[in-house]
Amino acid sequence: MSDIWDIQAGENLKAEGMALVQKPVAEQWKSDALAALRQVAGRMEFLTADDVIELVGDPPLPADPRAWGPIISHGCRVGWIEAHGLTKSRRSSCHATPRRVYRSLVYRGAP
Repeated sequence: MSDIWDIQAGENLKAEGMALVQKPVAEQWKSDALAALRQVAGRMEFLTADDVIELVGDPPLPADPRAWGPIISHGCRVGWIEAHGLTKSRRSSCHATPRRVYRSLVYRGAP
């Protein structure tokens, strides 16, 4: 059977891709991005990456904006957020592309 139908191969490629886009990202940005995700998850019941990007911004060059993937995945792994649905991006640079909506598991109510 071809690798195109191998879920484990797909998971391995996903992990490799996430590691690759994280390599050039500054450690301070990663730390700030994780803190921003935790902060947003604490004050919003439903959120997207756009909500977190508003606080911390995209990673500094030469990093790839896809560096957000591992940040959001970390939030899911540690139990801060879980996938909930889809919406359109509010960022004009994203051309209203679909964005995953996450439900906060640490929501404390609006400030």
